[in-house]
Amino acid sequence: QVIAYSRRRYRILGETLDVAVGNCIDRLARLLQIPNSPSPGYNVEQLAKRGTQNNLGETLKPLFCTPQAVTPKLLESGEATPEDLCFSLQ
Repeated sequence: QVIAYSRRRYRILGETLDVAVGNCIDRLARLLQIPNSPSPGYNVEQLAKRGTQNNLGETLKPLFCTPQAVTPKLLESGEATPEDLCFSLQ
C-alpha cells in the first residue's frame, strides 16, 4: 500500500496485489544498474527528475506503463532512457 498521513488520519493512496511498491523500485534499480548508495529509491527519484518533464512540470513524452521484463528492450531500442523509465515508475 501507498499510505499518507494527514490531519491525524492515514489515507490509502494506492494498492497492489502483486508487487509491493518498494520491491518494484528495487527491481527497476537493479535492471537499470542503479547503485544502492544511499538507497535505490533515492537514486530512482533523482533520475526521474531528469525524465519526461520540463521545468514547468509538463510531460513532454508519453509515460511507459510496461512490465519490467520489457525494460531491457525499451532501453536497447532507444525508445526509453533510464530517466524516462524512472519518471514513469514514479
